[in-house]
Amino acid sequence: MRKSFGEIVGGLLTVAAIGIWIVNADPGPFAPPHPPTHQDVYDSGSGDGGSGLSAATPKLKASPESGSVRRVLSLTGAGFPPDSEIRLTFHATAMGSARTNSRGSFKAKLKVPSADFYAHFPGQTFSISTTYWTLDGVYRGNGPGTSYRVT
Repeated sequence: MRKSFGEIVGGLLTVAAIGIWIVNADPGPFAPPHPPTHQDVYDSGSGDGGSGLSAATPKLKASPESGSVRRVLSLTGAGFPPDSEIRLTFHATAMGSARTNSRGSFKAKLKVPSADFYAHFPGQTFSISTTYWTLDGVYRGNGPGTSYRVT
């Protein structure tokens, strides 16, 4: 059965309209939080005339930067919001959390999670990422990351 030009165009417009509706559909209460487009970071030593605000960029460092999946990593962070919870993720697996002090810094000693799984990838470098939250559980933003190479 052959379709007329009008039937073909009408069908394409219907498909396009459905596609637009799906793309613009409201995700409801299960939508992930959107990170802020700008995050003020507090730093009492910023030399900014006492306002306590600076353009400090949070930083994360892992020590060592490579090794066995059975190794305990020392993670240090600075420039985060003070008195916040920092959640750490190794690749796609929750690693643990740490609390920043009044200056926005933290130190944590954590193991690589799911060591038996990640041991299958010698020579691979994995990311360690951060998100930060208020102590009462309100999402504040995504922080910096670092990497760890499995040997």
